[in-house]
Amino acid sequence: MRLAFYPGCLVLQRMPEYEVSTRAVLRALGIELEIVQQAACCGSPIVESFTSDWVYLAAYNLALVTRMGHDTVVTVCGGCTNTLTRAGLALQAPEVRAEANRRLEPLGLTVAGHVQVRHVVRLLAEREDELRARVVHPPCPPAGGGEREGCQRGGRMGRGCGWPSPTPARPSVPATSWALTIRWSHRACAGWSN
Repeated sequence: MRLAFYPGCLVLQRMPEYEVSTRAVLRALGIELEIVQQAACCGSPIVESFTSDWVYLAAYNLALVTRMGHDTVVTVCGGCTNTLTRAGLALQAPEVRAEANRRLEPLGLTVAGHVQVRHVVRLLAEREDELRARVVHPPCPPAGGGEREGCQRGGRMGRGCGWPSPTPARPSVPATSWALTIRWSHRACAGWSN
């Protein structure tokens, strides 16, 4: 299976290991990623901050996915996932889609259908049994503990996108690693303070 891959603005330049590991894990599951060429920022930094035009920046990226012949795009950034998903929902309105297509026409692009945006964590959660079957070193923390981690999705990853709460992926997905997942009582965002 081949899926479009939108790494966002920063992953390829600042976190190349995230892209490499994403490709390796998905390749082991039979999924090849095809990078969205000529992609722009998703619009996440400006979403509703000062203009509603953010949706057209996201529409540009979704139109590139469509031009590639894909109807699904994989993301690794929570902000990108949220922005592209919300743009896809906004583009279901005929007037928003018409304006997007008017702006995209000089570029030879259009948005017609719905591109499904899948964060890599959600994609892995949907294939949990297959993922577990491919684990080389099953989780087995040393006696008396081992590494412990709390699992929290990024706050913007699913907000406003119709994703179930509290998380799109079951906590058991990280448990396929050496880490022992624990219930974490904090449900605040990463920027939360007392």
